[in-house]
Amino acid sequence: SSCKRGKERFYTPVANRETYLSRVTEQFVEKYHGGSFVNLLDSLYHDRDFSTEEIDALVEWLKIKYH
Repeated sequence: SSCKRGKERFYTPVANRETYLSRVTEQFVEKYHGGSFVNLLDSLYHDRDFSTEEIDALVEWLKIKYH
């Protein structure tokens, strides 16, 4: 939303930072990675070797978050 004070216009966000970042990130993943979280991760880390601990932590996070 916005309001005008004199010659200046002041804008107030309609969404909080977390909501905004979530939506922008979702749009980015959809546009550049076909909506795939796996494609995003592969793009970011295609040259990186993950440790067993990092892989286990990711799998555990996914299980907790989406099970």
